[in-house]
Amino acid sequence: LALDYFGSALDYSIELGDKRNECIGLEHLGNCYICLHDYSKALPYLEKSLQIANDMDLAIAKINIYFDYGSIASHNQNYSEAKQYWQLSLEKSIEINYQKGISLANYALSHLPKYFCTQSVLKPHSKSPETRINTGFPSSIFLLKLPAEKLIIPVNA
Repeated sequence: LALDYFGSALDYSIELGDKRNECIGLEHLGNCYICLHDYSKALPYLEKSLQIANDMDLAIAKINIYFDYGSIASHNQNYSEAKQYWQLSLEKSIEINYQKGISLANYALSHLPKYFCTQSVLKPHSKSPETRINTGFPSSIFLLKLPAEKLIIPVNA
């Protein structure tokens, strides 16, 4: 059902010449295929979406696509690559204060195998021993303890 819906939306966006929504539709279709564990079908959609996102400088689209690439790498047990993409997604989210992107990337990074979780994800924003980031979601605050070298851990507010 989702594939049909996003496919129709993508076709309509192309028909209208709406590149922004074409980019979004391609990313959504790629994400659907990730959910179906069909990564070879997801990649062409994500690649085309990233091309449009780069051409139009669509920051949030790029953040979402980096996250999707990290998800594919993680599902393929390439945790080093997953970490790189999720950190890139996190860094770009912080640059524009995109709370959803910050939340998703932190969550994904905190669930990597322990071997890959030896350094802080975020650079300190203050000299205080800990920094709290409100993700915008009710009952979720991410806590980064500084200078301890731990990933951000979800805690209930």
